[in-house]
Amino acid sequence: MQSQSMTQGMYNGGFWKLLRKKVYERLDKITIWFDSPVEHLIQAPDDNTILGVVVKRKDQERFIGARNGIVLSCGGFENNQDMVQTFLGQGALAPIGTLYNKGKGIDLAVEAGARLWHMSNYDSHGLSLRENKPREKFAYMINWKSLFNGSIFVAGDDGTRYFREDEEVRHGYKYNHGNWIMIPNQNHPHIVMYQKQYDQLKNDTSAKADQITELISYAIKADTVDELAKKIKAPKLEEGVEDFNFLTDVKRRDMFLNRKIETMRSFGEGPYYAIPVCHNILHTHGGAKRNEKCEVIDLNGNVIPHLYEAGELGDIFATKYIGANSIADLLISGKIAGENAAKKKKKAI
Repeated sequence: MQSQSMTQGMYNGGFWKLLRKKVYERLDKITIWFDSPVEHLIQAPDDNTILGVVVKRKDQERFIGARNGIVLSCGGFENNQDMVQTFLGQGALAPIGTLYNKGKGIDLAVEAGARLWHMSNYDSHGLSLRENKPREKFAYMINWKSLFNGSIFVAGDDGTRYFREDEEVRHGYKYNHGNWIMIPNQNHPHIVMYQKQYDQLKNDTSAKADQITELISYAIKADTVDELAKKIKAPKLEEGVEDFNFLTDVKRRDMFLNRKIETMRSFGEGPYYAIPVCHNILHTHGGAKRNEKCEVIDLNGNVIPHLYEAGELGDIFATKYIGANSIADLLISGKIAGENAAKKKKKAI
């Protein structure tokens, strides 16, 4: 994966640091403005050519002309809850990506008359701890094999299971009858276990032991399954536990979700525990439709002159996402868009 081969280690910002270094080496040719969000595009009324941008800088509007082109590279909309609900149809996703990805690129593209595409495609890291904060602090359950091993499952809003817990997280996509889909999120799912499992996790010695210890510290405790169901508002939790035990003790096969039976152990007597979790979102893929030159396309299939697009905003992934391919896309689309936007054009301003 590109994200893990740039430097030694993972999730260390190595790729970003390299890009930033190259920008700072060219400060004689590049002007950097922080805290200067684009408010609007400036567009010619006769042929829709993009002439520049309106920028808010130090509480003042500034009109910036563009001789040859503008590149929209604003990221996605994972930190805009309204857009998440509108375009993804999901109501409770915890954003774990860039804090400033609020969908401004979508607004700018629509303002310019662009055709949108891939608006429902996004990826995640599965589940996060749910503390009902604007941004949850952890992306849990990334290949935690020791976590989902025993008398433990994930209960949906009604208390029943809805996905295979021991399956490797593939950016949120789950196997579904020969296809891979992003599972519909639940509004208040829980990790459910009983005392023996709780003790097992408390004494875990895997590489994730410290995080697992912190995770179970948020558990809600009850003496009976019925009492726990009422505490977490999951009316079918007793049914969920009974079905789990039926699969382990009678059928000895998870015929519904195909979890490996060796990772399943029946529930015994309480106490019982439930950890509140939520589905998360890493980044989105929707944006303006672009062609092979990274030119933005309008509603009629025509190029919007001098407007280009790069990166996660409007990238090429329609229904799936393969890990780290956004890095390849931003490298390729960034180079194409940048080079084409910099080409000398007929003078428009």
